[in-house]
Amino acid sequence: RPGSAESAVVCLYQTNRMVVLTMSDFQKHEQMLLEEAATRRQREDEPISIAVLPSSSNGCFHIVVSYKSLHMRWWQVSLTGCRQVAMSQVYKYRLLHLAIMELPS
Repeated sequence: RPGSAESAVVCLYQTNRMVVLTMSDFQKHEQMLLEEAATRRQREDEPISIAVLPSSSNGCFHIVVSYKSLHMRWWQVSLTGCRQVAMSQVYKYRLLHLAIMELPS
């Protein structure tokens, strides 16, 4: 239903395969969390930790992923596709735990 929220479980595997299980119908939606133009190095980079944030955009959510390469990538994801919004490499050590929260204004 347009405009209504839905609960889901998000799993990200070391292979960058992401599975979203929608709780209302227990449907499994699979995709690779990689851009088509990803280099071999990006394809081989393994995720360490993820944090998920709902979005008010048409059925999308945001996922922030830390990788073994010390990169952190921010993705916008729907049940049918994904796109990388930003990438950062500003860390000296691997990020083992991520959390996203809304700050009071």
